[in-house]
Amino acid sequence: MGTRVWVCVDRDYDLILRGAIVTNNILSGDYFQYGFIVDGVVDWTVTDNISEATHSGVPTVDCHGKVASPPAAFMIHPARATGTFQPEFEEADIELALWAIIDPIPGE
Repeated sequence: MGTRVWVCVDRDYDLILRGAIVTNNILSGDYFQYGFIVDGVVDWTVTDNISEATHSGVPTVDCHGKVASPPAAFMIHPARATGTFQPEFEEADIELALWAIIDPIPGE
């Protein structure tokens, strides 16, 4: 959720999404990377979501010299996310996270 989880944004330019509600979703499965991640939103509401998934992967691509935090179920960059968020969210570096994990080679 938010623009920064998808791209590495120039520090002087800010794309912000506004006013969405994400509620009552369930993630499940053995091969998830990131779950509910938030960076680059204002007036957002994320409540009553569940992750039953296994979150894994190793981020390898950097954004401004930082590599995203390893995948987890609930991650947020609070300096660039305002609103109401369920208590499971943990602070993380997730800019460019959705492009940072290289697909595993089959059999490895």
